[in-house]
Amino acid sequence: MNVFLTSIMHPETSNDYESVLRNFETSLKSVCSQTDIDFRVVVVCNHVPDVKYTSKHVVYHVVDFYPAEKNGDIHVKRQDKAAKLLSGLIYIEKFNPKFVFIYDADDWLHNDINRFLNSKEENVCFYTNSGYMVDIKAQTYLKKFGLYRYCGSTNAIPYRHLMDALRVPPDLSVGAQKDEILRFLPEKLVSALFGGHSYVLYMRSKGFGCDPFPMNATAWIRNTGNNIRTDAQEVKGLPLNSRVIGIFFSAGDHLFCQRKARLIDLFIYSKALGFSWARSRFLGDHRDTDMFKNL
Repeated sequence: MNVFLTSIMHPETSNDYESVLRNFETSLKSVCSQTDIDFRVVVVCNHVPDVKYTSKHVVYHVVDFYPAEKNGDIHVKRQDKAAKLLSGLIYIEKFNPKFVFIYDADDWLHNDINRFLNSKEENVCFYTNSGYMVDIKAQTYLKKFGLYRYCGSTNAIPYRHLMDALRVPPDLSVGAQKDEILRFLPEKLVSALFGGHSYVLYMRSKGFGCDPFPMNATAWIRNTGNNIRTDAQEVKGLPLNSRVIGIFFSAGDHLFCQRKARLIDLFIYSKALGFSWARSRFLGDHRDTDMFKNL
């Protein structure tokens, strides 16, 4: 079994909590569309969200954390997210997962991720190199390489290895409050790991191999109105179509296919952008892993 782990911001932190819930529900439908049904989705939240969609795979881990300030700086919001994710990591121990896939609660995930992970041993991490950016308002998308450098929904890590690397103290319980968790977490882990989602660099710094998923594993959803990261919101790309949506949703959940899909010659389009895509794909990530030394 694998666990998909996410968190939802406090209602008082959001500029538009209704849109947060709409995007969360869409994301939940995507993650629960896995073709291999041996998984759980664990959502760390302050309140069980009021959404219509239900699934036997979804578990809500409710925490009593004070809200991050709505107009506070990005670091305060990242602290809240980091505390929730670590609380979730402690909570999911009872499921004894092979892998934990940490994702943002508005992104979409490929429906074969769980099948792929269940076919692998727990000796390597996996990340999304090739995926999509999606402008949810304009309903456009663009292929993007190196997505794990930008998006928080791109990493599957062997659970036991991650917990060993983090060295979570046994007295930090599943009921720990936010301040207790933040006292344990070094600032570099808050900002660079849980906030900056540099799981690949972190696990490499611990000596683990990290391989890319062999599919376009993630759709990074932009322009929701509630993205913590405020750059790269509008996506000047192609209209969303049933082919792309079918990667991330089951047949009954093609939410955007009510509009007639336009036929786009993707080959010609990719030829036009081929050089920049290839360049970003093969340069690799040469950022320094020393930031995680001794953590």
